[in-house]
Amino acid sequence: MRAAGVPNRTLIVGGLLAIVGFFVVPVVGVLLGFVLGVYASEVQRVGASAAWPSTKAALRAVGISMLLELTSTLLAAAVWIIGVTIT
Repeated sequence: MRAAGVPNRTLIVGGLLAIVGFFVVPVVGVLLGFVLGVYASEVQRVGASAAWPSTKAALRAVGISMLLELTSTLLAAAVWIIGVTIT
């Protein structure tokens, strides 16, 4: 995200609005809140015309991070299941 020029403040604002969105719109509020928070922070920082490309970069980076975490967790669970069934 540093290559795209997205600061940490943008992710913090997105995270805070994701928490608010969780309570306002129960099912999809976390996703909506995060996207809107990142976009609003970027509009305030760089203007409306350049906000969407940096928002996409932030969302892509967070998505890749979540995918890596999910893959690691599934791998750990698979190893545990194999270990339990063998012994």
